[in-house]
Amino acid sequence: CIYCHNRDMLDLKNYTAFSAEELINKIVQYKPYFGDKGGVTISGGDPFFQPKFLLELVRLCKKNKINVTLDTCLFTTKESIDSVLPYVDVFMVSLKHFDPETHKFLTGVSNERILENIKYISDLPENKRPRIWLRYVVLPGYTDTKKNLSALVSFLHKTNFELIELLP
Repeated sequence: CIYCHNRDMLDLKNYTAFSAEELINKIVQYKPYFGDKGGVTISGGDPFFQPKFLLELVRLCKKNKINVTLDTCLFTTKESIDSVLPYVDVFMVSLKHFDPETHKFLTGVSNERILENIKYISDLPENKRPRIWLRYVVLPGYTDTKKNLSALVSFLHKTNFELIELLP
């Protein structure tokens, strides 16, 4: 993306690779801190860029009774979403823009798949639907236009979400 709410991930010079098993061993050490109500937020870039690793990690989290939040834009396949659905408590989804061309300019991809995937999760039966938190970066001159904000409001009226977070 041209902008990123997770700037820490842009510099990977000090990157350390872990297997899912190694990572869960580190995570479990913090379980006394977050207890039964807390958990792990898996972010990145985007956790769906490594779907096999993501599936293995979320399975291990659930096996260890650890709640899972995925911080994602949902630019992925329905198969990848379906694979992790039983293990994810919250999808924290970053919305970038509602015009497909502007979205492509800002992120390199169109928003169609992303919006379809949000609706896909939103339309799941309530007993199978994880919580959805939406995050929207307010970027002057790009995402704060009347047309785009109207599209956001219209989309929200058609979506089962728990909260929307406006990020400056």
